[in-house]
Amino acid sequence: MKAANQTGADSANEFAVQTFARMLRDDPDGNWVYSPASLWFVMGMAVIGARGRTLSEMMAAMSLDDIGPLISARAEMLGASSVRMGNMLLCHDGYRLRPEFVEACESRMGAVAWARDFRDPGTVPEVNAWISEMTAGKITQLLGGLSENLRLVLINAIYFKSSWMEPFKDAVQKDFKHPAGTSPCWMMKREKDDIQYCEAANYRAVKLPYSDRRSSMVLILPNEGHTPASVVGQLTVSGWSSLMGAMRTNEVEVQLPRFRVERTMERELMKALYDMGVREAFSIESSDFSGMDPADMLYVQSIVQKAIVEVDEQGTEAAAATAMMFAMRSISLGPTQIVFDRPFVYAIVDDVTGLVTFIGTVDRP
Repeated sequence: MKAANQTGADSANEFAVQTFARMLRDDPDGNWVYSPASLWFVMGMAVIGARGRTLSEMMAAMSLDDIGPLISARAEMLGASSVRMGNMLLCHDGYRLRPEFVEACESRMGAVAWARDFRDPGTVPEVNAWISEMTAGKITQLLGGLSENLRLVLINAIYFKSSWMEPFKDAVQKDFKHPAGTSPCWMMKREKDDIQYCEAANYRAVKLPYSDRRSSMVLILPNEGHTPASVVGQLTVSGWSSLMGAMRTNEVEVQLPRFRVERTMERELMKALYDMGVREAFSIESSDFSGMDPADMLYVQSIVQKAIVEVDEQGTEAAAATAMMFAMRSISLGPTQIVFDRPFVYAIVDDVTGLVTFIGTVDRP
């Protein structure tokens, strides 16, 4: 749960660093883009319907005592001209959710509630079109399909676009050093200017403001002998606060490559959350989402996020969409046929006592 004096931003940032550090540890050399905020808001809808140990594990991973900080953060972000965000509660048509759960997602998390037939081939394109609209066409294919035992999908989509307060000069081609050697890149440059800068034992960092006057990009360069994974692993709440608190105005020249990163995460997200103690939500036997489903038949089958970021001389554009998919513990397989046309076993059972009164096999009728 949340430590004493820990703010909502601290909780969100702790969740961000903890999840990302675990994913980066498993794949330390790849390009990454991940939206912890998108996952945080999806989990915020899920905890509204979670109960018991399922709820406590999720809240502990999110460093929250209640979802008040989520509600406040969402309201604050919607006030930013550079951000667009939406939540969706997508339910299989005819599946009964608790009305109070749906109402809470709508009123507290601003979710749109859709009931759609998951077997209808038009459902997935319709949902993907909503996500595409929310992300300005950056995320177009979050959902590939809806399996037959899914009954609920919680979705967040988030989009950011802003220009730099001071744009970079046109990029020139330079070498980018990496563990495997060097590769050519287009390196942008900002002449010496007064910007926020700090140094620590294992990194140097700058903070570049955007023109919306409420957003910035923090860029952290590990010192020789250190890696991005090792630096991220140290950015606990106190580590991040120390970094931000150490920022001082300094005359700094910044050279930064243009970059574009796109990534899809599924197994990585679930493993990170599992390692952070979120276990019951994924359990077919013991998950407790009785606050959303009166029959208490749902568990989290999968979580998927697609994210993209593009940085150039003018500014930054980024988008992400996250879906948490809830399946039924048991499903009806529908009409079928069983033909006992080969040797079989039979038993006669007293249904009141459960006693097997006869048992046998039929080899040749």
